[in-house]
Amino acid sequence: MLAWLIGLVLAPVVLPLVVLFDLVTNRRFPVTRTLAMFLVYATAEVAGVIASFGLWLRKILFRRSQEQFLDDNYRLQHWWGMTLYRWAVRLFSLQVEIDDTALGEPRQSIVFVRHVCVFDNLVPFVVITDRYGIRMRWAINRFLLRDPCLDIVGNRLPNVFVRNGRNDGARQVANLVGLLDGLGPQEGVQMFPEGAFFHPARRERALERLQQRGEHLLYERVKQFRGTLPPRLGGTLGLLESNPGADAIFIAHTGLEGAGSYRAILRGALVGSHVRVRAWRVPFAEIPTGREQLTQWFLGQWEEVDRFVQEQEAVPAAAPQPVATG
Repeated sequence: MLAWLIGLVLAPVVLPLVVLFDLVTNRRFPVTRTLAMFLVYATAEVAGVIASFGLWLRKILFRRSQEQFLDDNYRLQHWWGMTLYRWAVRLFSLQVEIDDTALGEPRQSIVFVRHVCVFDNLVPFVVITDRYGIRMRWAINRFLLRDPCLDIVGNRLPNVFVRNGRNDGARQVANLVGLLDGLGPQEGVQMFPEGAFFHPARRERALERLQQRGEHLLYERVKQFRGTLPPRLGGTLGLLESNPGADAIFIAHTGLEGAGSYRAILRGALVGSHVRVRAWRVPFAEIPTGREQLTQWFLGQWEEVDRFVQEQEAVPAAAPQPVATG
């Protein structure tokens, strides 16, 4: 809140200076856009924290049930995510193209998403929740607990905050599988199988670890992946093996790689980016059983994700089009 207040007070002085700096150094105005996005983010955070307190007070004063309280928090989460998405599209002049023709009518689902930056946390909001009304239970990096809204509202909802790395692996898998408990017909579980942002150097390190651990068959299967990291199969297979009847949804996307670091954003790597998203659904009846069969099936689906990334990266950039807000 202090950062938000300082930003609002200094904006009339700082923004003209930043615009002048961008005029001299970069006509795409990346620093101006980033500063404006920070003000939007801070405003959404302050509004979200105040609203979350209001929802708690409303529950106490009007004796709203736990289910009603969860409904209120889901709506707040949806507003927060879509607000950040729509402003990011506008401020960075993103061209968003979503192909969900193979998605059909989603129902109870386990959703697997490619991961390249913090912005792609918003992709399932658009593709799954906003378009089809599916409530998502999230596997979220514990680092994001530093975000006040994610900490407050995220812990009220049936989400799991996980740690990177291999510490407490069995416990984390159990927590992920717990997301399936009581999963409703219009609910889903979302996770990033890669476990970290994609980067070519990170991909090489992941392949080296597979070789060092003697997982040669898996290494031979995933070494062809060029646009994704080898998926971490512990939590992924844990969810699929405990699946109570949910379909599997895969979301591949490109165009957000420029948001992989704050330095890249400030250099303008995200400005005017053409974001392409493809989503498809595999019905529960078509998901195999047995760990070996599940492993090969999932790697085949992830190969489709990687193929989409490589194909889209080979497509020449399109001429500027009117901004799509999703």
